[in-house]
Amino acid sequence: MQPPYIQERLKSLNNIENQLCSMLQEASQVTFIFGELKRGNESVKPQFENHVKQFYELLDESTTNLRKEIQLLDENVGTRLLPINVNKKALGQDTEKMEEQLNLLSVILDSSKSK
Repeated sequence: MQPPYIQERLKSLNNIENQLCSMLQEASQVTFIFGELKRGNESVKPQFENHVKQFYELLDESTTNLRKEIQLLDENVGTRLLPINVNKKALGQDTEKMEEQLNLLSVILDSSKSK
């Protein structure tokens, strides 16, 4: 089971994803109703205005929430979250890089002792 902090973040990101999906649905409605308006159907103008308003409200809310999540991520990297890649593919790469750097350091130190 994941820690509560991670569960909260995932739940929040899921809500943001739902908002973005709703926003896309509103954009679809705006496009459809705009086509109706271009055909001269003025009776759908209030619906058009409502969908445009909903689109911008969802856009504002989702971007604000996403910005908060990014800020939380920035604040917690290195404390609650690891700043390293922990995928299986990356295992061993850190050790190899460290050994490479130690070998370079040894060469530099040995050459400075020789002088």
